Amino acid sequence: MTAASALAEAIGDAHPDDAVLLMSAALTDLSHGGRRPDFFLNAEEEVQWWASCEPPEILVATLSAVLDNLGDRAMHLETRKRLFLVLWRSFTPSMQARFLAQASGGKA
Repeated sequence: MTAASALAEAIGDAHPDDAVLLMSAALTDLSHGGRRPDFFLNAEEEVQWWASCEPPEILVATLSAVLDNLGDRAMHLETRKRLFLVLWRSFTPSMQARFLAQASGGKA
């Protein structure tokens, strides 16, 4: 209970942008490992099911809209890393090499 009170106090004292980061980090931490309260939906399972039913063109359009919508929204660093890792693993080795070359200033 002490940790929950400290978190609530930190969120209350923070600038709104920082409060979003604190809440995002807390929810991310809660979603790994321990049992989540029943009032939290299991978004990952729901999305996996939904995505299994959709054709590729809908998935690509949805991903594009989601990435555009995320923009500069506050997001826990671990969430951004997981998102990047999913994208990275979808690249073939040659695509990864071209990406790294471009990212380091070389020709793609």
